[in-house]
Amino acid sequence: FVGGDGKPVYFGKYFEEILELKKKDSAEAKITGIIQSIERGKDGYTAKIKTTNGLLYFATISIPNLGSPEKYRLFKIGETANLFGELWEMGEENHLTVRKILE
Repeated sequence: FVGGDGKPVYFGKYFEEILELKKKDSAEAKITGIIQSIERGKDGYTAKIKTTNGLLYFATISIPNLGSPEKYRLFKIGETANLFGELWEMGEENHLTVRKILE
């Protein structure tokens, strides 16, 4: 996506959005899926979620990331979760820092 002069080559709005996401290293997204496993942490937990299209995400759900204890919820394995937050990758894994639990 970069020309010989080091400047981005224009390929339309779609590619501009991809370049912008790469600059931020994260993107906001909503995911829905079934809780496969839960690993408890200091301020919350990480839930492994399999979406309806078969993708796996590791969703970090914690009070600090949600903003208050009232917004926090502990899911159980097998439950459906509808979550919103920031997507990022670690190696080959997809991660979501949850900012809002959607009902």
